Amino acid sequence: MSLIERVFRDIAEKKPLAGFAIAKEINAGANGAISDALILRPTLWGVGFDLKAAWETVKRKRAQGLSKT
Repeated sequence: MSLIERVFRDIAEKKPLAGFAIAKEINAGANGAISDALILRPTLWGVGFDLKAAWETVKRKRAQGLSKT
């Protein structure tokens, strides 16, 4: 069973989504949204973790470090 199938099964069974946190909530009517939606983010040890944001932070820190030399 794929990850997507497990997520939808858990939603249908009204189970908590283990391993995920809500990254963003979109309400119907906001910015043209047709219905309510949730954007999920995988969690790492129970904490929401955004790999893209973490990588951007690392790149920014590296760029700042290089510009000081």
